[in-house]
Amino acid sequence: MKRYSASGLLAAMSIAVLVGCGGSSGSSRDIAPSVTLDIISSAPHQVSGGDVRIGLQGDDAVLSALTLRLNGEAASTEGLVPAAGMLEGLVEGLTLGDNLLEVVHPQYGVLAQQTLVNYPITGPMFSGPQQYPFVCMTVHELGIQPLVEEGVTEGFPVFDDEDNVIGYSRDCSIEPYVEYWYRTTSNSYALLPLDGSRPANLATTTLLDGREVDFIVRWERGTINRFIYSYSMLATLEEANENPGALDTDLWNGRLLYRFQGGVGIGHSQGRVDRDRRALHPEVLGLGYAIAYSTGNRTGEHYNLELGAETALMVKEHFIKRYGAPLYTVGLGASGGGIQQYMYAQNAPGLIDAGVPVQAYTDMVTQTIHIGDCELLEHYMDVTDADNEKWHSTTNRSWLVGLHATDNVPDPMAAAKDMLNNMAGTNYGIAPGSTECIESWRGLTPLALNPHFGSVREQQKMQPASLMENVHWTHTDDLVNIYGRDDTGHARSLFDNVGVQYGLQALLDGNITPEEFLDLNAKVGGWKHPSEMVQEGFPFIGGLGDVQADPSHFDPWSRRNMNLSADDTPAPRTEGDIVAMNAAYESGMVFQGYADIPLIDWRPYLEEVLDMHNVHQSFAIRQRMLDAVGHHDNQVIWFTDARGVESDAFDQTPMALAVIDEWMTNIRENPELSTAENKPAAAVDSCFDNDGALIAAGDAVWDGLLNSEADGACTATFPIYTTSRIVAGAPIQGDFFKCALKPVQTALTDGTYGDWEPDAEQITRLEAIFPDGVCDYSQLDVGRPL
Repeated sequence: MKRYSASGLLAAMSIAVLVGCGGSSGSSRDIAPSVTLDIISSAPHQVSGGDVRIGLQGDDAVLSALTLRLNGEAASTEGLVPAAGMLEGLVEGLTLGDNLLEVVHPQYGVLAQQTLVNYPITGPMFSGPQQYPFVCMTVHELGIQPLVEEGVTEGFPVFDDEDNVIGYSRDCSIEPYVEYWYRTTSNSYALLPLDGSRPANLATTTLLDGREVDFIVRWERGTINRFIYSYSMLATLEEANENPGALDTDLWNGRLLYRFQGGVGIGHSQGRVDRDRRALHPEVLGLGYAIAYSTGNRTGEHYNLELGAETALMVKEHFIKRYGAPLYTVGLGASGGGIQQYMYAQNAPGLIDAGVPVQAYTDMVTQTIHIGDCELLEHYMDVTDADNEKWHSTTNRSWLVGLHATDNVPDPMAAAKDMLNNMAGTNYGIAPGSTECIESWRGLTPLALNPHFGSVREQQKMQPASLMENVHWTHTDDLVNIYGRDDTGHARSLFDNVGVQYGLQALLDGNITPEEFLDLNAKVGGWKHPSEMVQEGFPFIGGLGDVQADPSHFDPWSRRNMNLSADDTPAPRTEGDIVAMNAAYESGMVFQGYADIPLIDWRPYLEEVLDMHNVHQSFAIRQRMLDAVGHHDNQVIWFTDARGVESDAFDQTPMALAVIDEWMTNIRENPELSTAENKPAAAVDSCFDNDGALIAAGDAVWDGLLNSEADGACTATFPIYTTSRIVAGAPIQGDFFKCALKPVQTALTDGTYGDWEPDAEQITRLEAIFPDGVCDYSQLDVGRPL
């Protein structure tokens, strides 16, 4: 598993080189004084943009005599000022590549030195070749044309004021700029007037230290690693009017919140800025926090979390260069924004010091394991086994998909199925409700695997079409730097269902018969290789008119891209690429349970509306932590009941941030204690009602999920569902890309099938369906590197 370095004082490199200068060994005046050189803004080998914030520690008399030398030439020390017992400031003028920074004393020579590796502000550092074509969004998001790049003859066109093309940009860079905004008394944001006046509707806010101040925000934006970044912090009217851009930090409480964001994207775009709830999150800014944000940490733009970690490291680095190191950095974000906190805690220790992951998943790549089953199983129930009345009852569908199913959420395709059954004589099965597969995950498989399906949507028209023609629009191709390409030229694919016994638990529970179990596994099939896939049908492409003209255009399951069988021969399963699986682990794209920072994992309980953020994920994450380090002492799980709530669920994040702040204060004041030993009283597993009031709290409230104890109070309050692979016998961790196989004959004798004793004909069918054997989940994932 790859780990990246991180910025911040806790990760700063301290180098002290002592030099003896003549004289007798017993003479103190001949002993070189001790000076420590701290690289504050980043790890020394991960500097970007040509400058670095350093700190020098030593006796005042010694510090006053020091000079700096960069690559053998004198460097200015004018930017170094006293701060927290040291001299601290920027050193500029680094060249690309290796740079030697030396601290020189007039009598004793070089007292400290450090090699710094500098990268362009446009990146990359370690994420590999950058993705092209790349749609610039600065005009759309900020109203600013990207800078023309010399020598670039294709890419994103740059226009003058008369709409003439004056050049092209591939990296979408702009110069950083600062604006002043304010929060209004009607809870919205507006630009601060340029005439210096104080708006009549200017709101005030109360800081953590109790001061009541004007809610004015200094908002800086620019581009780092090709993405749009944002820094926001409270400022004063005096600064805005008299000294704009002065970076006065008097209203900053010293805490930095890195705001991560979710969604599912496949790259090729600079991305969109979410202003009010992310970049300028008012409940956080109003307390005096600073907020860092980047479109490169919005998974709705891309899901390459190696690139995401690189971007966050660079964005935090440049924040520290401007403002200095924060007391701590806390992450906040939902869905993919929650995933990023777990992943970066694992892969980039020190990037964030604590996190509030909201509605998180274990990671993106292992979600595709069971979500890739969704349409295969829905197709089986809707089409292949449509006459089976069991699948006409919505809740029964959970027997196969594991995820929740309910009549309270209608199937959006029910009317179209009924129309085709009447018009075209089809026999599509219709259940009155829906499953989470249908309501929340339909379309994920083509987005992950089908090179014809995805795009950058409305952003595609902002780039010349000729540059987009050869893009493979898939999640896997977005991560091609990690997975590599196979012999067809497509990115290697992870999905594998060889040996998976769909519906096994339903068989053991008596919900399906042995004949139904055999039929399901013989006919469920798998996914074609991306090189064999074709464009999707309705509802992804086209409308109902296309379906009426050609009923075969109706294909909500992506049937056209499945491996199915036209006769009684078992349908082929899909075999994933071991090289890609290995790479997913080695690159850190799989969360393996290593995250030793304070974490409050919060999620509103939305199972009843079939929300895609299924709540078992919190416990899958916890089990991975248990597997990795033997405990989950630093992870707290909170649920808030959202059943019956017409608007948004009660927001528990302000409480979570307050608990995190107390936790981090304890860590600063008691560094000799562990993260767990510094827990405040409120940092405990809990569940809350619709209004955010506590239902139960304590170490045992989630009992019964990951242990054999009786159900705890929260477990009993909130039903937890599973996945298709858990139904098939996999453990809750959900991290088996490819299962090890055992012979059918072994499965017949080791209790795999419970009380079912197949007859000779059934055994023959099992062996035909699973010629290489069935999944043995007692062994490790075959896709995990040895």
